[in-house]
Amino acid sequence: MTRTSTQKAFRIAEEHYRAGRLIEAEKKCRAILLQNPDDPKALKLAGTLARRQGRIAEAIGIATHATKSHPHVAEFHAELGELSRAAGNWEQAVGALERAVQLKPLEPAFHNSLAGALFENHQFEKALAECDRVIELKADDVNAWNNKGGILRELGRFDEAAIAMETALRLQPLLAPSHLNMALIRAGQERFVEALECTARAISIQPDYPEAQYNVGILHLLLGDMERGWQEYRWRPTRIVPTGAPMWQGEDLRGKTLGLISEQGFGDTIQFVRYVPMLEERGARVWLLCRAELARLLEPIVAVVRSGEALPDYDFCCPLLDLPMLFGTRVGNIPSPIAYLRGETGGRKSEKPRIGLVWAGSPRHREDLRRSMRFEQMKPLCTLPNIEWVNLQVGPPAQQAEGSTVVGPGMALRDFTDTRAVIESLDLVITVDTAVAHLAGAMGKVVWVLLPKVPDWRWLLEREDSPWYPSMRLFRQPSWGDWDSVMKRVVDALSLWMKTRD
Repeated sequence: MTRTSTQKAFRIAEEHYRAGRLIEAEKKCRAILLQNPDDPKALKLAGTLARRQGRIAEAIGIATHATKSHPHVAEFHAELGELSRAAGNWEQAVGALERAVQLKPLEPAFHNSLAGALFENHQFEKALAECDRVIELKADDVNAWNNKGGILRELGRFDEAAIAMETALRLQPLLAPSHLNMALIRAGQERFVEALECTARAISIQPDYPEAQYNVGILHLLLGDMERGWQEYRWRPTRIVPTGAPMWQGEDLRGKTLGLISEQGFGDTIQFVRYVPMLEERGARVWLLCRAELARLLEPIVAVVRSGEALPDYDFCCPLLDLPMLFGTRVGNIPSPIAYLRGETGGRKSEKPRIGLVWAGSPRHREDLRRSMRFEQMKPLCTLPNIEWVNLQVGPPAQQAEGSTVVGPGMALRDFTDTRAVIESLDLVITVDTAVAHLAGAMGKVVWVLLPKVPDWRWLLEREDSPWYPSMRLFRQPSWGDWDSVMKRVVDALSLWMKTRD
């Protein structure tokens, strides 16, 4: 194509795009790129078209080519960064957006995007610095103040977070996400009534706001109001409803097949599989769709369908975490059978008490910064004599215990059946809020769970026991991030526990 014909073809492609004729626009872009693969305008529009049609991988490929063909065009690097964020590749996103910022250091939008990518990559201090840079460039940038509030909340700096969010709300008082962010901050400050009020304001501004409705459910469950909590908990983003059969809403199940769909983390499935026998008592045949890591563990109590396998026939389906609502679960009537996941007893025994340790959960969990610790913070336990310490930690954090007195399978554990076999041979499990806490509790094993100041909703507030697991004891932080005080209490409790064994 000549320069003139290329310009004409691009104008036609733009007209198609503005009119919503995406296929025709794409044909024109491809024709241009076939003749000139590095045409910047065609590359930009081709990437936009691929992104709008959900072809993120293709859009990333186009953006990558654009950054190589035009390495000094900041917008191409910024586009690659945003697409990488959408694909969950946060490291690539950070690198691309850092390049965009280098090329155009005075562009607030690029700093905001970089702050978001750094936040998603758990680089909170760097993300905070990017927000502050935006505010230096543009003091009334609502996104920067909003992001700053969210980052400060992650860092446990709730008072500063509230000030940032108040600024965002002064600048734009009808922005529903800012009210929701303020609700999360107020919850972190344990100002739960205000948190509910902030969430209500978010919903009044944007009635179709599932994240806010979900937050209402979380707050009510945390406060022990399960009647209201379960209703709003249906707005959770992980709720999966397959097509092809009606949702079970409490109908007669005699002679019917009910397909349960697990969701969220491993611990959630372990916690709520307790409802399967109650369904079978109603005459249902039950199968459960779950991740492969749980299959061997759950097969003795329910027919398991592994993720990715074809679903069997069913008359009704139901998300697993809807069952507490459908059974009318309240704090006073939580079904808490002892040892509903106990395996074969046995394993290597020792004259010393054997205690399993877990100090960290998945780093991708949205609350992991609050619920996890480093092994160094758990080390005071290991100074107690006459105890055999067993490593139940999996993933990269397991390596933190190398060279210590904590030994055992750790990363060699393949799935939860392996973990259960080790737990069977233990006298006690001490863990942060992870799936191991649920597994040990479901086995009826004595388990001590170490919790952040404001915990996940299922642990409620203040109490030292759990109505979900009779064998569980809870140790709570007295203030945000204060694991030292928790460990001192656990050391004291262990000393007393050892005396009772003598």
